[in-house]
Amino acid sequence: MKKVCFAFMCFCLVFQITNAQGFSTITNLDPFSLSDKTADKSQAKLWNHDGKWWSVLSNGHDTKLFRLDGTKWTAVLILATSNSKADCRVVGDLVHILLYKGGLKNAILVSIEYDNTTNNYKLWNIRPGSVNFLLPDGAVTASLVVDGDNRMWIATNTKNSMNVWWSDSPYTNWSSPITIATGTMSDDNCALAVISPQNKIGIFWSNKSSKRFGFKTHADGANPNTWSTDEAPAANEAIDNVGGGLADNHMNIKVASDGTLYCVTRTSYSKSNYPQLILLIRRPNGVWDNIYPVTMNPEGTQAILLLNETLGKIKVVYTTSTNGNIIYRESITNSIAFSEALPLISGGSSLYNSPTSTHQNYNSEVVVIATNAGTSPWQAASVKASDAIQEDKTLPVVNSINRFSPLTESIQSSVVTFRASFSEKVTGVDKSDFLLNVLSGSLNGVISEV
Repeated sequence: MKKVCFAFMCFCLVFQITNAQGFSTITNLDPFSLSDKTADKSQAKLWNHDGKWWSVLSNGHDTKLFRLDGTKWTAVLILATSNSKADCRVVGDLVHILLYKGGLKNAILVSIEYDNTTNNYKLWNIRPGSVNFLLPDGAVTASLVVDGDNRMWIATNTKNSMNVWWSDSPYTNWSSPITIATGTMSDDNCALAVISPQNKIGIFWSNKSSKRFGFKTHADGANPNTWSTDEAPAANEAIDNVGGGLADNHMNIKVASDGTLYCVTRTSYSKSNYPQLILLIRRPNGVWDNIYPVTMNPEGTQAILLLNETLGKIKVVYTTSTNGNIIYRESITNSIAFSEALPLISGGSSLYNSPTSTHQNYNSEVVVIATNAGTSPWQAASVKASDAIQEDKTLPVVNSINRFSPLTESIQSSVVTFRASFSEKVTGVDKSDFLLNVLSGSLNGVISEV
């Protein structure tokens, strides 16, 4: 019997790991004037589509769509002839934009669609006109989501409650308000989130009166009035006799692809040696982790979250409480422990505040915009940042090479298959990486494929 074997030829593959801390690059983008701030906390004014970054901000007393070209923001479309604070949700080639202008004022719903022929956005051809939406008295801000059934929801507060409204496409006719919680205060706030893997949406809110946070979910397709019971995040850890208690109206949410919900918020403890910014995490089974402190009093306000699932990193971006800089702290997601504060937007005598970014999770780069309130008029200060990636240059090794087919000792087949196993996942392996060697007898053969 003729015996054959494969001799392994050395080859090199490069793998990526994520041990490095913080952004690897931060590029300052060109400033431009603002006629309204980049607030509010629960909203997001940026998104990435077709390889470009887009934003909706107030400039020259109009609300405009901007495109990032290199380091310059280019105004490409006027969405409203008034100032507003935008919340932007991407649904495929559509972006639905809620323009908030204050309580007892008309919010404006504008929808735009991406035109692949012009590589630009235009008004949605199904409903090119805007829709006016009268917000109740006391509304602090407003946000929107689109659920898995393509139903849109808007949420805001009144002087003593949290409410949602819903509408089906093309989002012209809206329901009456649905009350989610009562007994809240006039400066409490709420935020909506889409929990796609569970086919649900969620609403998170503050209640300074009870000194607690609240959270409820609604299943896609269920009766619009049917919501879960209040999950009361972190209620078991609330300290009622310190300052104003646990709850504050700062909140910003990200949801991972497995349904894990991350919410950065602020406490009202307002006392040294007590947490100021905290991270709350709701697992896919609906259970909330204990509180993860991000900063201690008095550090940090106006916080937002950035989530990079590819590298397993989460960042809390916030305004310093002393010198008006935008800084951030980072943690890996599988073991939450935040780094020291790292600079993001700072410099000179500028007074930066109200950082904003995207509802999307990012893979490689992300853009953050803040308001420079130290100029007149205000200016948008923004950066494009990318995460650090280290190279793992440890070569994989062959664990074994065994005959796979045929398995009988006597071989009659003209084709013999061997299976090679490696110490880790590999790519780019082909037949040039192996050598056919005859140990005894004679053999005329080639390695045909790998």
